[in-house]
Amino acid sequence: MAYLEANDVQAWLEQTKLTVHEPLDAAMESLHSQRVLGVLATRYDVTLWTDGASTPALVVQLIAMLYAASFYRRQYSEDLGNDPAWPVWLEKTAGDTLALIQSGGINIIDVIVEVDTGLQQPAFYPNDLADETDPRSFTMSVTF
Repeated sequence: MAYLEANDVQAWLEQTKLTVHEPLDAAMESLHSQRVLGVLATRYDVTLWTDGASTPALVVQLIAMLYAASFYRRQYSEDLGNDPAWPVWLEKTAGDTLALIQSGGINIIDVIVEVDTGLQQPAFYPNDLADETDPRSFTMSVTF
């Protein structure tokens, strides 16, 4: 159940400074894919997103961003005296994008969301469909 390939992650890292090779760390990929899919499951049916091919491109990119941030931190962990800007930016951007998707501010264009269309008629009475068998206390044709 691989969501990422090395080139997905490499897109978020400078190739001359840090190169990602296959195979990717399965535990790290699993952690980030579960985090992203867990957040999106509140709004989308993620059960069919079982690999990179069946998952929307934006979701794969978010998983790749988080993986790249973790990979960067792990590779440079002994050299970092403070919080490096690049992985912080990747994590913040991915987190902000997930929050916007979850709140409906961003839609995943690869996915069709079922919309409740039950309110196609006015939700008040009386309406034009009311008749004499309607138990309402007045009708459209009554003059006061």
